[in-house]
Amino acid sequence: MSGSDPAVGSDRATGKSEARQRLVAGAYELFSQRGVQAVGIDAIIERSGVARQTMYRHFASSKNSCSLFRATRAAVDTGLA
Repeated sequence: MSGSDPAVGSDRATGKSEARQRLVAGAYELFSQRGVQAVGIDAIIERSGVARQTMYRHFASSKNSCSLFRATRAAVDTGLA
């Protein structure tokens, strides 16, 4: 059996999308409550319930909290948060 089952790839993509959404939602909540400067990566990881590696997979820049802030701002601007 090959690994080209589209349902498997789709589930994997959906899981990645959900993890990113949880990261953005968790960051948004924390930024709203505490302010961007007061929120560390560990708090975002804990709030979102994802693994550290998952966070780095989605926000790989050296300034992860800035990347997350931009993602939360974009979500708010587009009405997704």
